[in-house]
Amino acid sequence: MIKAVIFDAEGIIYYRDKETLKPILKFLEKSGIKITSKQLENALDEYRLESYKGRISKDEYLKKALAFLNIKDNDKFFNEFADVFRKNFSNIKVKENISKVFEKLKSEGIKIAILTDTFVTEQKKWEWFKGINIDQFIDIIICSSVTGHTKDEKEAYEITLQKLNLKPEEVVFVGHKKYEMQGTKLAGIKSFSIEKNVGEDYYIEDISEILNLI
Repeated sequence: MIKAVIFDAEGIIYYRDKETLKPILKFLEKSGIKITSKQLENALDEYRLESYKGRISKDEYLKKALAFLNIKDNDKFFNEFADVFRKNFSNIKVKENISKVFEKLKSEGIKIAILTDTFVTEQKKWEWFKGINIDQFIDIIICSSVTGHTKDEKEAYEITLQKLNLKPEEVVFVGHKKYEMQGTKLAGIKSFSIEKNVGEDYYIEDISEILNLI
């Protein structure tokens, strides 16, 4: 019997679209650097987990991403880039049906955990979820910035299970990244993904389908 659902945050509860990256790409273009949104995303992904584990600072993360793109920077350029990046990268959109999914799960007595790879603290995440009015459905939030473990590691899930006081067979995970599915397998947890062929146990087109499958 499933007693809890562990949700990834970015890509599942909220997302960034191409509009988020446009001001960042525009700034680079004005500086004589023309790259695509895909190239920028690839550069950011290259060091994302290293930064979310707390092994490098936010500034080091951005500097490494620029170096990955073969962009040479100086202090002035970097400070301007970092300012534009931070102002715009926080512009996220909430999935339309997430409140209904959470409300239904809670009505059936199923716990909800958020397991997120992030720079920010759990307190900041709680404040954000309160701002979009879904905090009342959430039982726990686990942040890599606090644990030092990201979702490619079984420890991230083990910590979540400990806080839920549940066993691997009593929970499922909902995400969308290959490295997340690898982590769930290490932890012995069944996974659902909204992306196909990333190592998931079950594919779902929309997170609302989880209501009929657990």
